[in-house]
Amino acid sequence: MADEKTRISAKTYEVELRDLWPKIFLAFDSDNSGSINRAELLKVERLGSAQQLVKLMQAADDNNDNEISMEEWAEMFDSLCKKMGKPNRETYLKCLKMYNSLTHGGVDGNELE
Repeated sequence: MADEKTRISAKTYEVELRDLWPKIFLAFDSDNSGSINRAELLKVERLGSAQQLVKLMQAADDNNDNEISMEEWAEMFDSLCKKMGKPNRETYLKCLKMYNSLTHGGVDGNELE
């Protein structure tokens, strides 16, 4: 019975995360261009150092156009999910804090680690 409960819970978090990641993308995309450029990424300093954010940009920017498209963002999300394993409450809460920080400015980079 516990395995079934865990499986349902992991599935619920996976669905919630899949709903949340596009919202995080849209929060970064402050000019509503459909992509995140370096300036938009660096505006959110409270999410990490400039060096960390540049590394994120480099990792996600598959076509090297200095922007992260929604497709590249989705690929990065899928890759992160594979590395993390089954989604859990902790992973979901970290992503939720990131989203809240982007939309309300209430969380700093230290709270995400």
